Amino acid sequence: MAKVTHKKLMSAIKDSGGIISVIADRLGVARNTVYDNLEKDEEAKEALQAECETVLDTAENVILEAIKDGDIQTAKWYLGTKGGKRGYNPALELRGSQTEPITINFIDKESSFNENLS
Repeated sequence: MAKVTHKKLMSAIKDSGGIISVIADRLGVARNTVYDNLEKDEEAKEALQAECETVLDTAENVILEAIKDGDIQTAKWYLGTKGGKRGYNPALELRGSQTEPITINFIDKESSFNENLS
């Protein structure tokens, strides 16, 4: 296994988007080497997670800006993804065999959540 120092690993993680292959390329090692080093370095593991969270924040900001700009398709996607408690649910498409019955189970997430609190 190639030796990767903590300092080099931390530097490679910065602005990588949390993409392991980018980190590996920066270090000149295989992806497995990056994974092995992350397993042994808690601070680097936390830095990778923070890098991933930064990318998610950036992506969410792009979505928010698109919605503010009136992008109806993005707004519909967002409501279908995040607006379930307000009644915005994506359409359900069912496919199956002509010879086998289809079973549908509906799960009421709020009821399940409230029942678990009792």
